[in-house]
Amino acid sequence: MTKTVQNNDQQIAKLYQNKYFIYPTISLIIAAILVYLWFPANLWQYPIQFTDAPAHYYYIAKLVNQGFGTAFHLTSENQFYPPLWHIVAALMVKFFSVNIMTGAALSWLFFNCLVFPLGNILLVWYFIDKKNLGLLTLTPIISIVLTPMPYLLLHQGPLLAYGSACTLLPLTLFFTLKTFDIFLNWQAIVFAKYFSLTICLLILDILAQPRIIFTYLLILLPFIINYLIQFHKINPKLFKRILQIIIILIAIFISLTIFYVLTKLKSSLLLHPENWFTSHTGSNNYLYTFLNAFSGGILLFKTSLINIILASFLSIIAIYIIIKNFLAKNWQLASAYILIAIIFILADTSSGAIGNLLTAPWYHDENRIATALPTILICLIYQYLVSINYKFEKTFSNTANNIFKKSVLWLKLNNYLKIKQYKLTAILSVMSIFIIFGLIYTLDTTRNYLGNNLNETSNVNIVAKNSILTIEKINAFNQMNSVIGINDLVYGDPFTGLQYYYIYQTRPVFFPYINPRIDKNPEMKNVLLSFGTPDPYLIPYTSKQNRINFVNSKKMLNVLCKPTGNKKFFVDFGKPYRTDMIIYNQFSGFRNQQTIAKYVKDKAFKRVLQIPSGQSNNFIVYQLACN
Repeated sequence: MTKTVQNNDQQIAKLYQNKYFIYPTISLIIAAILVYLWFPANLWQYPIQFTDAPAHYYYIAKLVNQGFGTAFHLTSENQFYPPLWHIVAALMVKFFSVNIMTGAALSWLFFNCLVFPLGNILLVWYFIDKKNLGLLTLTPIISIVLTPMPYLLLHQGPLLAYGSACTLLPLTLFFTLKTFDIFLNWQAIVFAKYFSLTICLLILDILAQPRIIFTYLLILLPFIINYLIQFHKINPKLFKRILQIIIILIAIFISLTIFYVLTKLKSSLLLHPENWFTSHTGSNNYLYTFLNAFSGGILLFKTSLINIILASFLSIIAIYIIIKNFLAKNWQLASAYILIAIIFILADTSSGAIGNLLTAPWYHDENRIATALPTILICLIYQYLVSINYKFEKTFSNTANNIFKKSVLWLKLNNYLKIKQYKLTAILSVMSIFIIFGLIYTLDTTRNYLGNNLNETSNVNIVAKNSILTIEKINAFNQMNSVIGINDLVYGDPFTGLQYYYIYQTRPVFFPYINPRIDKNPEMKNVLLSFGTPDPYLIPYTSKQNRINFVNSKKMLNVLCKPTGNKKFFVDFGKPYRTDMIIYNQFSGFRNQQTIAKYVKDKAFKRVLQIPSGQSNNFIVYQLACN
């Protein structure tokens, strides 16, 4: 009779556990709706007007117009750039017959509304057990509450490729950790399945942004050490062989890295890491950075009083849980969070050689490493809630046993009461999570600030100081088509918004974004030199060279007429967007009206179109005398 009761209770428990997968699915839909509602409305039709945005739109347009065969040489210099996010955006454009900006919006929403919350469900699931599946209920919603993911990277840069890699990170970590577990408890078929999925996800990570691998390895390091310790106990002989293989792989990785650095990154600064990342100025507010590191990056962009209070509250929770985990000898996840926090603090505060070396994989940028903070913090909180549930279960069972002892009634009801108990602990845990993260979502003003700022700066109907593109310029693109053909080539200053001409009208633009790798393309360098641009600005991180400042019509035509294209045009597109970035000076020759006037006088330039402009100088199109 006892067995029958237990079997029935196990079936009830199984049904109880399985139904909790419905709730995360509903939560996933809610999370997707919340992110969708946050997404700036203007970005469906108009581009983001921040530094890196034009390059991303150009890569999508190149895939759409020239085919997916260009995926591994997306840049205007035909160099490799991680293409995954852009491929998805291009597929959206093709499949739904929408414009480039809408395709980009759909791609971002796909990764951040679906992939990222789903990965968090699985990763949190790894750190809890079947008895606590109810805790998964709010996981998707919680995963999109904290600022660094998914909102910050759309605003900073925007780091769209890196952001897509960050959304894949929880999924990759889940399958990697499962693969390690199966390896320790060897099951060949199951191992092959999980190992294959892990490799596929790692390939996707690399295609999204290879630098995410550094974050991935940093998080995994404590787990790898723990697995090696466990494996040494299970099979010492095989452990030695595996350790030797790992050492060889590390040596190969370091050798290849050194070889790449010495052969590809030729600069006198390589041996002087203290001079790397000269544009980065470390924060002197160590308390602010510490609070940021242990609150999941909630203070990363806005430091209002309420945000500081929220950060302090979350930091206390995080530090308390980390200490508890170490005391319970459950140190891996806590150690992973501490490693990320250390790199974040170094990236935000340091500016010396050690800080530059340790944060170089993330370009000494706190935004990149901060993206890992929310996911690991959420896993830490869940892991701690599970331990609380176990304590509650033990206390409940001991109390009941002392009261009922060996009562037949107690034996029959014991498992059923446990099921009820799981419901109670799950409800209490979910309520506590809901209160904590509900307050953060409601009170944190950073998320809304980022969304509003993106919406305002991408509004082409408003002409602001930082406006690169306006509705007037978009209309001018249409008029330029009357003289510029689809196979012609256009030169001009990308800081004026001209780089968007290719995105809107598919006319080839020689400088399709403001930060091309001119040091990798002698042809680009020669074009700028022919307009009298000082040479040191072309390769900003190498030793200073003598300035070359020649303006010669014949030499200019020899350079600008070489690239492929039926006809060549130069477009003076009005007043440029002003910035303090060093790359602004790379295009200074294009803004020199005396140089343009000389080329017109020498009949190297012929004015073929003038478009009246209300905000700045008229837009003028010149045809080059290439024939």
